[in-house]
Amino acid sequence: MGSISSTTYDEILAMFDEVRLRYEDLNDTDVLEAFSLMRDSSSLLASYDTLAADAYKMSALLERNAKATEARKSLELSNKPTDGARRAASNEEVIKAWQDYVESVTRQKYVEANARFLSRVYFDAKMIVENCYRKERPPVGNDRIVGRT
Repeated sequence: MGSISSTTYDEILAMFDEVRLRYEDLNDTDVLEAFSLMRDSSSLLASYDTLAADAYKMSALLERNAKATEARKSLELSNKPTDGARRAASNEEVIKAWQDYVESVTRQKYVEANARFLSRVYFDAKMIVENCYRKERPPVGNDRIVGRT
């Protein structure tokens, strides 16, 4: 992709897989692991924001390329716009350009889905941390649920 190298992208995916596996095994009483997951998912989410921006950029460039390829082929194949458009639609170069675009949009959706998952991990882990701390604190005052003054 654009500003994140392939190696870095692979590293980010490896970190995502680690967070995912840790999240699947998370016990709702393990405050240290929940806090660690909260921190790691938040940190990784910033990388996914960069990946998403790169994915949007790549999709836009590939869409523009596919449209330009189709227009160029249409003009090369016929002087009549309708006939050229029909012929271009079945041209291998045009089909390949649109396939590249579709694959880019698919990768973009995967990045977005992973980012949503990391956000969910963060908030689930945060709830576990808060619930664990809440259980450890004695209530303050008469009607306080959370032990804050």
